[in-house]
Amino acid sequence: MPALSSTAETLRRVRIFSALSEEEIREVAAHALPRSYAPGQVIFLEDEPCEGMFVVAEGSVRIFKTAPSGREMLLTMENAPASIAEIPVFDGGPYPASAAVTAVRAYIIPASDFTGAVPSPAGGRF
Repeated sequence: MPALSSTAETLRRVRIFSALSEEEIREVAAHALPRSYAPGQVIFLEDEPCEGMFVVAEGSVRIFKTAPSGREMLLTMENAPASIAEIPVFDGGPYPASAAVTAVRAYIIPASDFTGAVPSPAGGRF
């Protein structure tokens, strides 16, 4: 079997994908769309419809909520390799918080592709 692509290698390092077989990783990687973001760029806002799950390949992402007063409350910082926005992909809801980045190279796996490409722990597909 040929070596994994750089996308597949990145996915393998992310916890949510670490138990997948090479074949399954390749299938998910085929749906991963590369994205680059500038420092400070917001990649999604709280309550926006979920476009997909993000895999941070390089850099870090600040996950935050904004109070009615406009004050930002930091929830967490996710450093590469990491996945973000998994929950709305699974439950179909909007993004529960906002995300802004340092300079980041990432992949997005569209929600519509994720559910058919990723095996569920129960043995079927999400």
